[in-house]
Amino acid sequence: MESKIEVLKARSAGDDLWDNSDMMLNWKVSQRTLASWRADGLIDYVQVGGKIWYTKENRNNFLMRNAVQAKQMDLTTCSN
Repeated sequence: MESKIEVLKARSAGDDLWDNSDMMLNWKVSQRTLASWRADGLIDYVQVGGKIWYTKENRNNFLMRNAVQAKQMDLTTCSN
């Protein structure tokens, strides 16, 4: 099983494939938060055996779905 995981990770370039530890470290979230997001269908993931992986596409899709748009400012009402 370990060899399948290593092959999967080696095939992805650089930061393309993160495991739970990478997610917790880089996004500053807990293991429980990640488990909740997966259970609620908020983030896609790959599971090989008991190991959870998040592709770059999975992470980017999650961020795009949860992005909050900034309010547009009406410049015609601003005075200097």
